[in-house]
Amino acid sequence: MMHPKILYLCGNMSRIGGIERYNRDFISALDFSGAIVRIVQRHPGGVLSKIQFVFECLKSLLLSRPDYLVCGHLHFSPIALIAKVILGIPYSLSLYGIEAISIVRPIYRRAVIGSHRIIVISEYTKHLVDGQFSLPPDRYFMLISSVDENAFYILPNKEALKIKYGLGNQPVVLTLSRLSAGEEKGQHRVLAAFLDVLKVYPDAKYLVVGPGVDQRMDAVLTANPSLRSSLINFGPATDEQKLELYNLCDIFILPSKNEGFGIVFIEALACGTPVIASNAYGCQEALRHGRLGRLVNPDNSQSISKEIIDALASTEYGSERARNLLRKESLSIYGQTAWRQKIKNFTESIQLL
Repeated sequence: MMHPKILYLCGNMSRIGGIERYNRDFISALDFSGAIVRIVQRHPGGVLSKIQFVFECLKSLLLSRPDYLVCGHLHFSPIALIAKVILGIPYSLSLYGIEAISIVRPIYRRAVIGSHRIIVISEYTKHLVDGQFSLPPDRYFMLISSVDENAFYILPNKEALKIKYGLGNQPVVLTLSRLSAGEEKGQHRVLAAFLDVLKVYPDAKYLVVGPGVDQRMDAVLTANPSLRSSLINFGPATDEQKLELYNLCDIFILPSKNEGFGIVFIEALACGTPVIASNAYGCQEALRHGRLGRLVNPDNSQSISKEIIDALASTEYGSERARNLLRKESLSIYGQTAWRQKIKNFTESIQLL
């Protein structure tokens, strides 16, 4: 099976998010490895969209007769399980973080058990699955996220970028992630910690980038109206804007919880940007347990504010030399060369079936 035929089931990849980018990179690397990939996406919408997705999956299974199926999310795993039971097609199932905390629906549990490989993006995610299933170690395939070094890189003249976005010479702390009251990305905790940051850096700005809303941010602002002038709610950003924002900020921070990995961390690192992340979950793995950035207790505002203040005060932390070293080290782990080798190993394991 020199060029395995793979059916790839995933969500709408036009969306901005870590899982969507992970799937785009996975598919690109499969193409690069020589696999023949057919993609079926679950587009936004209600019952009709779901029916169309199932119909497209069944049509692809019957007409294309793939050698293997990659299921890009737990929600699509019943289709993969049915394909195995009826057509004998083996499949892998990708698990990321929050959806793997408690897998209780019987059909999902059967899909996990029936998979040829469980693809996990971190030891944290593997630990979540291990706590619920008795699977042999060789059923897991560790595939940490990657970053495209040609899309995220160091831009010259940070000062000019700050001026372009109306930020002058003020210290800028950036969070790039969707806003959602149902998730624990931590923007509201950073905003609350800014009360102490402003005592040392009164002109500092907290730049929040991403779609969605989180009422917890409004609650912090209502309780502390003085923070309104320090918060810039940017909204969604294009890929070009993301590159510039990563480069103009002095610190990138995302003290999230239940994060399987956090691709935004390695995007920022590829731009040579100092990063602060949670000291637990998959975040600390992305920062190599503190080797590539600073770790904080996500529930402790003093811990968050202290790391921000210390990072802004460090002349070496954001220097040109430090940024280049940070980019070089992060790409040695998360660059496309390392990623494609892992995908090659994955496709070779398929061909052994």
